Amino acid sequence: MNRPRRLRRARSWLLLVPLLGAVAVFSGCRTFSFYAQAIKGEYQIIAHEEPVDRLIADAETPAPLKEDERAVYDFCIELHRNHFVSDSTYAALDEHIGNSGIVELTALCGYYALLAMVMNVAELPAPQGFKSPF
Repeated sequence: MNRPRRLRRARSWLLLVPLLGAVAVFSGCRTFSFYAQAIKGEYQIIAHEEPVDRLIADAETPAPLKEDERAVYDFCIELHRNHFVSDSTYAALDEHIGNSGIVELTALCGYYALLAMVMNVAELPAPQGFKSPF
C-alpha cells in the first residue's frame, strides 16, 4: 500500500532534477563551472580508483605527489598522529591553501576522526568479504 505513494514521492523528486539543473545553469557561469568541475573531479576519482587494501598496505607517502598535495598529506598525517602540527608544516601548507583552507582541512580531519570513533564505538562490522590488511 505504501509502494505507490513512495513511487509518487520519488517521481516528484525526479521532477526537481531538471529544475535544479536550470537554476544551476542560469544562476551564473561561476556556479555552472563549479558543478562542471566537481563532476569532472568525481569522474577522475572513480576512473582511477585503486583497491583500498593495497593502498593501506603501503604505509609510505605515495610517490607521485605534487608539492601542494604533499603539504596537505604531511599536514593531515601530522595532525592525526600528534594532534597538532609544527610551524613548518603549517607554513608549508599556508603557501598553497591559505589560512581559511587550513581551517577547512582541519575541520575535515576532525570530521573523519569523529566518524571513525562513532564506527568504532558502535562496533560496525566490515562489509562481507572484506579482508583486513592488519
